Amino acid sequence: MENKGKKRELEEVGDEGEPVDVKDTENDEDGKTTVKKKKMNSGKEEKVDMPAANSETKEMENENDGKVVWEKKLKKKKKKLMQNQVGTNNTAGDEVQDPKGAEEDEPPEGDVGTPAQKKKKKKKKKKKPTPGAVNLNTAYSDLSNKNEIKRHWTEDGEPLKKDNGLEIIKKPFTCGYLPGFLENADILKSIAEELKDIPPLKKNNDLYKFTQTPDLKSSDKPHISSLRDFLYGDFRKWLTDVTGIPLNETVDMGSSTYKHTDVLLCHDDELEGRRIAYILYLVPSWEASDGGTLDLFNTDKNGQPKNIVRSLVPQWNTFAFFEVSPISFHQVAEVLSKDKTRLSINGWFHGPPIDRPPKYKDQPGWFIWINPAYLEESTQKTIRKKFGTDSEIELESFLTEEKYEALSTALKDQGLKWKRTGPADKNSYQVLTNKQPEVLKECLSVLQSEAMFLILSQLTGLSLHKLAPPDSDPDSDEEDEKKEPNPRLRARVGRWGHGSYTLIRDSDAEEQESALDATLFVCVSDKWTEDLGGYNSYISKDEDAELLSVLPRSNCFALVYRDAETLKFTKHINAGVLDLEEEDRHYFDINCKYYE
Repeated sequence: MENKGKKRELEEVGDEGEPVDVKDTENDEDGKTTVKKKKMNSGKEEKVDMPAANSETKEMENENDGKVVWEKKLKKKKKKLMQNQVGTNNTAGDEVQDPKGAEEDEPPEGDVGTPAQKKKKKKKKKKKPTPGAVNLNTAYSDLSNKNEIKRHWTEDGEPLKKDNGLEIIKKPFTCGYLPGFLENADILKSIAEELKDIPPLKKNNDLYKFTQTPDLKSSDKPHISSLRDFLYGDFRKWLTDVTGIPLNETVDMGSSTYKHTDVLLCHDDELEGRRIAYILYLVPSWEASDGGTLDLFNTDKNGQPKNIVRSLVPQWNTFAFFEVSPISFHQVAEVLSKDKTRLSINGWFHGPPIDRPPKYKDQPGWFIWINPAYLEESTQKTIRKKFGTDSEIELESFLTEEKYEALSTALKDQGLKWKRTGPADKNSYQVLTNKQPEVLKECLSVLQSEAMFLILSQLTGLSLHKLAPPDSDPDSDEEDEKKEPNPRLRARVGRWGHGSYTLIRDSDAEEQESALDATLFVCVSDKWTEDLGGYNSYISKDEDAELLSVLPRSNCFALVYRDAETLKFTKHINAGVLDLEEEDRHYFDINCKYYE
């Protein structure tokens, strides 16, 4: 043998061009390896002696054992391909090219192959768990049950409450509450686990404090995807049929987590296209004392939220939903439990937008205008007692310092145009002829607001508001007690200086009924005295005797209850004011008459 220490090839070409197959090897007593060769066509065998393999050879054989096996198979494959190409006329000396691409063959998968080839093997991907089917509880999908829910959901329907906890709530707005929502509730456990893998987003501002996931409409989590497909597929059709609200395929779905002290304050959910809001609870055992309830608000005559009239306690596998409307005010109450988590899947079903009534224009922030002392119950009680005795009171520093200074500056603006009013046999003072400053408009809005009617009721005991405290006078007429308040108001702004006055006129309709006369004085000099005039005088009808006089003082809100037998006028301001500095010769007032 010319190649000592090397193992013979598995296949060779014989003398006649026929392949020879090595079938077997054996070692004799001298340590030589005998290879039995057999011609494939003749069946004859011949023995070939090979020297014993040294240690180097054995090591090489061990390392390349796997490689040899697949190389043998490869050569066999090549030989067959060559035979097919050249036919039986080829001889051992013929040169035959390897078939194209034969060198690209790879070893078979499994344990066969070199270590380097084994490393190249791809790792098998871990299969995602296959979620079970998501189905609506038959208590709701059954046709007769579904029709019952539909009947009670309609506008004229009555509230519905079933033994299983199902509710269709009609007040303050229509809301559905479906316990045992899914037939296979265990899927919610898998969803809760999948949600743990989604990084939460912290939400914290004036309206809320909680955490939520990003939008789940593109989540590839298997169980979340399965629930999403159910909600916005079959269940969306169920909702459309039950509520009569056309819903489209828009997916708007997320998850919210509320822990101790987390909260979502009162809001109405209104946004273009939102038609039905929903919450699917994934909570542990929950009680009302744990907080986190879904609170529903009723509304006042202006469509503004008023009081909480229903609170729905979260429960595992319970689905709450309601139509988004201008009155669908609700909140998530503060979570009080320190060891429980309020987890939910929540979102909206979308549909064609509907016409909404104009938004109620909020009253200005009256609380930043009025001295907080006059809003305290104890102060109001003291003032009410004095007013009940004297029918008048002067409230000093009535406006907050900041707002009073802003109002004073605005009224003294040289750009304002004032014109003397009349007729002369009735009054003579100045009124604005051009646009009112914004701060003046805001002040007038506060004085005419519903909040002011209520505050004045609390300060005087008069029935200027439906929430006014009851009259404590035991002699009050029963008919008056039952009388519904119908508050009205007249207001005007004036500039008073030398020659200004008002006169009493028997024909003045404003003086023919009882009213609360309220006057706010602005920019009055400390040097202004009664001798200068300009004070408000109250007298009895047909008598000259003065009952009361009110001298103007800066930031003083004078309240006087005047009945039909009491008349009022402003005393003529005389030339004495000309002795004052120019800026002290005028003052301003805002007079309001509040009628019960």
